[in-house]
Amino acid sequence: MGVIGGFLLLGVPAPAAFLYLPASIFAGLVYDYSLRSDYGRAVLKKSRVIPAAILSGVAESVTAMAGLFVLGFPFELLLGRLDLIGIAGPIGILLYGLGKNIVMSTVGALVALSLLPKLQARRAY
Repeated sequence: MGVIGGFLLLGVPAPAAFLYLPASIFAGLVYDYSLRSDYGRAVLKKSRVIPAAILSGVAESVTAMAGLFVLGFPFELLLGRLDLIGIAGPIGILLYGLGKNIVMSTVGALVALSLLPKLQARRAY
């Protein structure tokens, strides 16, 4: 799934869109590894899916942010916003990236968990 998501994200108009592929693949590997025991049952449990989604979001964020820092990405717009709350700098950028991905991963997991039972019920008919 991480590979498919990574290739889809390559089409996003962003300055370093090529970083989405390795970050997405790594996030998928982290997600799969965290659900390694009986995958079929684990994906239906909130207590397993939500932490796995959060871990994969952290992995994706760290991978993408590390790539952006290595490439010397300027972060001008983000630094301006972070300066308003007093955390402009590399730590603020990392906190913003981690926080954003944790929220998005958690919401995505909750949406998936709410849709799965409906899709399974439909498939049973």
